[in-house]
Amino acid sequence: IVGANGSGKTRLGSKLEQLNNPSKRISAQRYLQLNEVVQRQDFETANTQLNNSYKNQNPTQPQNDYQQVLVSLFAEESRRNEKAISDINTKGEVKKEELPKSVKEAVIDVWNFIFPYRTLKLEKDRVRAVNEANEFSGVEMSDGEKVGLYLISQIFLADKNCILIIDEPELHLHKSLMVRLWNKLEECRNDCTFIYITHDLDFAVSKPSNKLVWVKGYKNDVWDWKEIDPNGIIPESLFLEVLGSRKPILFVEGDKGSLDIQIYQAYYENFTVVPCGSCEKVIEAVKGLKTH
Repeated sequence: IVGANGSGKTRLGSKLEQLNNPSKRISAQRYLQLNEVVQRQDFETANTQLNNSYKNQNPTQPQNDYQQVLVSLFAEESRRNEKAISDINTKGEVKKEELPKSVKEAVIDVWNFIFPYRTLKLEKDRVRAVNEANEFSGVEMSDGEKVGLYLISQIFLADKNCILIIDEPELHLHKSLMVRLWNKLEECRNDCTFIYITHDLDFAVSKPSNKLVWVKGYKNDVWDWKEIDPNGIIPESLFLEVLGSRKPILFVEGDKGSLDIQIYQAYYENFTVVPCGSCEKVIEAVKGLKTH
């Protein structure tokens, strides 16, 4: 879902959350404060409190659930360990391959894939990170690292077959990490449906999608929107799509999600890079934009 600031994208995301179950909306406004020490809770209590933090929340209200997300990570692993001990007492042993990976372990795996220069440590009820030989508190991580841990954890803690509505998935993340992160999370949670709400057109046009919706405006609980063909270039629709962008537009050959588009985006940081496919489509798009 793309559109300019103030067009009603966030309210649309909130409406989608209300209409679908299971669903989880991750707000664009996120408090990133975390405590190094994570309190203990049983999984049922932790999961209930985490889910309740989303109910009846104003769509524009900042989401303040970071600590509860971390509590749920540790609680889920404790439940896994308790079950393993119970199985050992019943069966006499549990083979390593029979022990399911905890959500916390999965989060660490993805973190280390996205942030290879940092090692994440979630152990002994603490959040720590290691940079080369230096270990430091999670409180000292950068905003990008904190939001990375938060988003990865939220996605893995979501219910099975959940509709995930992510508002501003690009917030606090460097462009080089953003697509890499969300591609990996989609791969890991292929049971879920991902809906991204963004006004970052670089992100919108670089990700292959089944549907691309341009939200033009919102008034009296009614949205003015238009579906755009994500695999084709329609000059008029493309013109509408870039209204919310203040950066110059660079039309290039290539397909969405391809490596060459990522190279273009990395090199032309001050442009909104729009892949068009063929050379002829580039010419068509430029001509179409110039007519408006």
